[in-house]
Amino acid sequence: MNGLGQDLRYALRQLRKSPGFTAVAVVTLALGIAANTAIFSVIDVVLVRPLPFGAPDRLVWLNGKMPMTDEAGVSPPDFRDYRASNRTFDGLAAMGYAPGPANLTGDKPEQVLTTIASANFFDCLGVRPLIGRDFLPTDEQVNLPQVAILGYGLWKRNFGGDRNVLGRAIRMDGQSLTVVGVLPSDLPLLSEAQLWLPTPMLNPGMNIRLGHSLKTIGRQAGSEPRTIAN
Repeated sequence: MNGLGQDLRYALRQLRKSPGFTAVAVVTLALGIAANTAIFSVIDVVLVRPLPFGAPDRLVWLNGKMPMTDEAGVSPPDFRDYRASNRTFDGLAAMGYAPGPANLTGDKPEQVLTTIASANFFDCLGVRPLIGRDFLPTDEQVNLPQVAILGYGLWKRNFGGDRNVLGRAIRMDGQSLTVVGVLPSDLPLLSEAQLWLPTPMLNPGMNIRLGHSLKTIGRQAGSEPRTIAN
């Protein structure tokens, strides 16, 4: 202990003699600690903690293929074909990102991020809506979305956590949507979306086979997933 104390006192004297070096050393240590903390936070969320889905070990991503990469998205026509001929998975579902925020008008107008999702998307994930239902196949058979599922944060913030919000009409970019469900929590691992819309399969943009715009998930065959609900 005496030797350790002497070494510490010597080190402090040397640091006082070289304030420039001391500042650089302190900044380097701070950056190193911050980087390690950030990396550990990502590892903790992605690898250590279980994913917030039912039976997450049975979920897989399905990639499309393009001339330059084997990790492309899946085009809507390809997804429809995969789903129609599926004999491997208990369920197939897909989601796609909106090009930008949408304008939600009403008592508390704000810009919100939206994501489109196929029928039974949340059921495939093993996520049960807090209230209401998942998207149905009939919700897809439109040119523009007619219904919406609220993210938990948006529901709390903009609708005061009102459980009677089901069936309520909201307006997004001037379009009327009917609320059919509320998620039990936001899903940051998948999307920062606050408003989920069904994939409008009759929209001309959903018929472009070269448009690899959907991220597709499959649930491997097995026992029924334990659904996550609050």
